[in-house]
Amino acid sequence: ALVCATTAPALDTQGPLHLRVHLAFRSPYPRHALQRFRLAVAAKATVPQVAATPWQTTAPIESYRLEHLDAVAEPEPNPEHPFAPAPQYVDDAVHALPAVIGTTLLERHLIADRECDIVLGFGSDDAIGVWLDGERVHMQKAQRAAQPDQEIVPLHLTAGSHRLRLAIVNTGGIGGFAARVAGISPDGLRPSIAAILQVPFAQRTPAHEALLRDRWRREHEPGYLSRTHAIAELRRQQDQLRAQAPKSMVMRERADRRASHVLQRGRYDLPGPTVSADTPQFLPPLGEGPHDRLALARWLCRPDHPLMARVTVNRLWQQVFGRGLVDTPHDFGTKGSRPSHQELLDWLACEFVASGFDVRHMLTLLVTSATYRQAATCTEAQRALDPDNRLLGRGSRYRLDAECMRDQALSLAGLLVERRFGPSVRPYQPPGIWEAVAFPGSNTQNYVQDHGEALWRRSLYTFWKRTAPPALLRLLDAPSRETCAVWRERTNTPLQALALLNDTGMAECARGFAVRLLHKPIPDDARLADAFRSCTARSPDAAELTALRNLLHQARTRFDAAPAEALRLIQTGEAPPAAGLDPSHLAAFTTVCAALLNLDATVSRS
Repeated sequence: ALVCATTAPALDTQGPLHLRVHLAFRSPYPRHALQRFRLAVAAKATVPQVAATPWQTTAPIESYRLEHLDAVAEPEPNPEHPFAPAPQYVDDAVHALPAVIGTTLLERHLIADRECDIVLGFGSDDAIGVWLDGERVHMQKAQRAAQPDQEIVPLHLTAGSHRLRLAIVNTGGIGGFAARVAGISPDGLRPSIAAILQVPFAQRTPAHEALLRDRWRREHEPGYLSRTHAIAELRRQQDQLRAQAPKSMVMRERADRRASHVLQRGRYDLPGPTVSADTPQFLPPLGEGPHDRLALARWLCRPDHPLMARVTVNRLWQQVFGRGLVDTPHDFGTKGSRPSHQELLDWLACEFVASGFDVRHMLTLLVTSATYRQAATCTEAQRALDPDNRLLGRGSRYRLDAECMRDQALSLAGLLVERRFGPSVRPYQPPGIWEAVAFPGSNTQNYVQDHGEALWRRSLYTFWKRTAPPALLRLLDAPSRETCAVWRERTNTPLQALALLNDTGMAECARGFAVRLLHKPIPDDARLADAFRSCTARSPDAAELTALRNLLHQARTRFDAAPAEALRLIQTGEAPPAAGLDPSHLAAFTTVCAALLNLDATVSRS
């Protein structure tokens, strides 16, 4: 890359032109030898010079998203936010861009002293579009972190100035970009490298040598190139993994806090006095420092906070006993109910704070208490004195939550998958529920049922679409989750009984429960007593056992006369069929188990 000017005659003269080049090779290492050289002759044998003006940038354009990159026309800046100088954006470095979902435009001019080819290197977070003089020359849709030279773009320049415009599309998180002039032909060298090569060997500085070695490694050393390619492949795989990962909204404080006003009569167009973030005067002060969300979180967890611990233990009490010490868990103010046991609520709140806000400790304390372990039975006098059991003179009795009913049935059937964690699952659901409320093109327009053990995972992992919640759980009074709910309605309707008897998942649970009973080498009466005890935690009395025995006899008579119906019943669901069992006998016990799973004593806590 040594450029020499000579006084040779013009190349277009007649006759041969004799050129003699003397090569002097010097190296501090004796085993080094000159291997190859290239000679090029031109009328003006100098490296083309391409100058780049400083970058200019715009504010993020939130209306320009990933899909707009498909358009060939280059994006224009917002008239209210034109290009502004950005001297902090220098070449050969990765720069952060605003964490705004949208597009940041960057622009500079490339000035070539004559016609030449140039190679530019770009990196982007996430997608990138490149335009030269209004014509799109490169586009790449990706979701990745910005790294140098993720995109190599060759360009052909004529003499003069050329406008280069970049569009960096950020799809989430902090954006970023990198840019540099990677090479200029005819030698394919950057101007800085070409200038170093024209410096005599003895006059080169250690910095010059380091730049040359780095350039040699990047383009010619096999080991370095293989490692570079391996790193690039790993980064590509990393970008793919990041693109597959779901994104989560993250809030952070604004750098310039927006002023808040008291709205006169609640009207947004009539702002009143300016107010600042703080707590009511009758509560502990927020403390020193900025009054932001972190300060609010610390304030809530202060040991002397009068509300947070009481509200929390009241909800834990409600979860265990079916009803809180305060009847209005959503309202602890003057409009709410007074605590039925004020001193007990205060003591539980202090215990909660002293335990370091340990929820497990509090739940253990509640379920091992004598109050929780009481029987739910009561005399007529007790019922007349305290019909709502506000005095806690007997055990509470209430209908189980929807998720508990389903998980209990899966457990009794031996189907419950107790493995923790993992993605949401889509168990059995009647057809057409999602389709009726889905928007066209939505990724939840059609319900695709899972298979295998995903059908029997705990209800905690059930995929939840708020506009169309799981049908069985919603029918059993699970909230829709469209709004926050601190209290669940508890109803007992014929439709719930119909679903518990006929839902595909519940019918499958009844079959699994029956298979477990039939695998025990005991008489049928013992099987019926064991089934009743498993569902209700008590042994059946004589009348209950007689009713179960009659139901089993009726079902067996029916299925013996209609074996096709028996086969259809025991084939409900995707659980593997039981081998070696009589279909009619299994169907009869399935009917009995379905009735037991539908008992009020089974679906209620008592």
